Amino acid sequence: MDSSPLQQALLNLPNNAPEAIVDAIFVPELLSALNFELTERVPQCVTGESKRTIDYALRKNTESDIFIHTRLNPSILLELKGKDINLVADSAPYHSTVKQLKYGLLDSNCHSVQWGIITNSTHIQLFRKHGKTVYPATPCLSITHDNVVEIVANIRHKIDHPERALTVAIYNNKGGVGKTTTTANLAAVLSLKGYKALVVDFDPNQQDLTKSLKIKTGKDSLSFYLEDKTIRHTISNLIQNAK
Repeated sequence: MDSSPLQQALLNLPNNAPEAIVDAIFVPELLSALNFELTERVPQCVTGESKRTIDYALRKNTESDIFIHTRLNPSILLELKGKDINLVADSAPYHSTVKQLKYGLLDSNCHSVQWGIITNSTHIQLFRKHGKTVYPATPCLSITHDNVVEIVANIRHKIDHPERALTVAIYNNKGGVGKTTTTANLAAVLSLKGYKALVVDFDPNQQDLTKSLKIKTGKDSLSFYLEDKTIRHTISNLIQNAK
């Protein structure tokens, strides 16, 4: 069976190839596999007033807006490293690379960006951004000739068909009207239908929902963490972006 262009690019990379070689051989095939044309890729894109650059910014073209010309409203950022840089999860270079990507994702010219990718052609990881929160959308995955096509296809699918969570808030200022019972039963029904359900008890005193689910509380409560201004700001951004 013939190799795909993406697989052939991996085979053509020398061991410990520096970033420039990975950029020249592997990245064009990676971006093509992610369905981005040449005019939808901006290398060394300035991410904000800090003049910090990211290796690639990506965005699909529209009839009136060719991304390589306008460089407006990028949707994906890619931070690239060479094969000589260790991107195994939890390694020092990995943490440094993730930090670089997050700086770009949160910079002033990148409010429109929803996704970030790091890769060195032996590892790849997809990140998602909500407001000022950046979190992994995949583990840091090891790339081989045998799995690269499937891994990149899965990343493309996540980007093209992002999962969306339904948020339901059950509120009534009056007590004893069934808020806790409704919440617990709704979560149970969703779980039985195969959905993942997260239930949150915001009452720092009674904790009826927590007790009804027979969950033992830890040392710190949710209200304790909500006292942190940074976390409150993040939650506020998440709520605004969900509207």
